[in-house]
Amino acid sequence: MSKLSLRPRVFLPIAALLALPLQLAAQETQLYTWTGRVDRQVSLTMQGSNTSTSAIRGTESSGRFSVSSALPQREGAVRVALTGGRGNAAVVQQPNAGNNYAAVVRVADPNSGADRYQVTVYFTPAATYGAYNRDRNDDRGWNDNANRGRNDNADRGRRMGQTAVLHWSGMVDANAEVRWQRGSVVQRAVSGNALRDVRSSVSGNMNAGQMRQGGQATVSVHEGRGQVAIVQQPSAANGYTTIARIRDPQSGYGRYDFDVALQ
Repeated sequence: MSKLSLRPRVFLPIAALLALPLQLAAQETQLYTWTGRVDRQVSLTMQGSNTSTSAIRGTESSGRFSVSSALPQREGAVRVALTGGRGNAAVVQQPNAGNNYAAVVRVADPNSGADRYQVTVYFTPAATYGAYNRDRNDDRGWNDNANRGRNDNADRGRRMGQTAVLHWSGMVDANAEVRWQRGSVVQRAVSGNALRDVRSSVSGNMNAGQMRQGGQATVSVHEGRGQVAIVQQPSAANGYTTIARIRDPQSGYGRYDFDVALQ
């Protein structure tokens, strides 16, 4: 009699644990698939059931959204899977109350001329994406040059609910430094001529603990003939300031475009 009474106590918890990953996985929903031709960069924005595109640089034509579900009015992690195109795609703005729950995906084409792209975008609520995605490993290597920079950006997208991202672009001659402290971005030419056409923006969760307590900064280079590296990680000793150094090896100006994510 005692043996029979022990069996449910042993096997029911195991069955519940086995079912947990499936329950968590079911929380992720597909938002939309976008197909179109991209020359340089295109931004895809979704807020609720509304979608829009804008060409950041170059031109975009014949783009089309196929919406599966609306973006919920709640915080969570958006991820993007690149299923067609020679470049890369990244989530540059996660939905939160500060941006009225709008998500932005950037599609970047590194070569001259336009190429056809297809991206699919997913959303996982904040209550579940942290536990669910610890067991997933579908990052396809944003910085993997052998993979031509292609990445479904799943890992980065999952972290963005607690991540701030600096996007920087400009013309560099020789070497330069970019200093980022919360919403403040300052750049200078270390050698060579003065910087030109500098643009920077900060998006994501500016109130995340990493912005106040330090974290691991990583860089994703979209364009540049030299090297971009993090030379100072944020900490209490430096006022939580991140420094990225640009080393341009060729004479004259070279264009650089990169993201720094604070994880």
